[in-house]
Amino acid sequence: MESAIDKEDVRKEYFLKEKIYEYVMQNIEKALNNLCQDECDTSLENCNRICAAKCGYEKMTEIVDYGQFCKLLNPGKVDEWDNELNLVENLSVDKIQSEIYELLYRSDTPEKVMGDNCGIYLQSKYSQAPSKQVIPTFLDLTRGARKERALQSIFQNIINNTDIIDILAGNSITVIPGSYSGTLSQAQITSGWKNSSPNKVGEYYRDIELISAQELKEKFEQNGGNHD
Repeated sequence: MESAIDKEDVRKEYFLKEKIYEYVMQNIEKALNNLCQDECDTSLENCNRICAAKCGYEKMTEIVDYGQFCKLLNPGKVDEWDNELNLVENLSVDKIQSEIYELLYRSDTPEKVMGDNCGIYLQSKYSQAPSKQVIPTFLDLTRGARKERALQSIFQNIINNTDIIDILAGNSITVIPGSYSGTLSQAQITSGWKNSSPNKVGEYYRDIELISAQELKEKFEQNGGNHD
């Protein structure tokens, strides 16, 4: 009887993971399709253009560990990852489109989109990190009434995120700068990141650069993309 119960639990877990995987893939596909319709007035199915966003989509479909991918997208979130349903909560269509696909699309450089088993990366001359590589994330600095304390908490969470800190090290990660009683500029983000804790390693924490996703998109648009 115990063996039968164990087998049933394994079967239920397998089907849950399968449904979550299907949901993840549907969101990834829907987000790109929305961008195709918004930017090129076509659909993903009828798209003949090889752009950086489409290249990013192909890299994402090859990811093996979507749990790790979701953690990379949410580097300021440390707890509650033991429940796989958090993938559903932290992988929305709107954010995939606005914070990943739109950024890649504006870069206009498909050959600079890289990927591996757990993430996608954008090589860019605008990155000041040692690797010159940008990891798109959903990191959001828009919330919180007390600016300094809220930012310090977010930055400290990144440092304490042991599951992904080695992947983030040496790279730039994008942030949604938002506003804490006033707009946060890239200079303020960088300054706050450096000063948020005495436990600094080198000039940045593990040589991680925080870079505004919006400012990066604007640089791509102003300079005709991400070309050297």
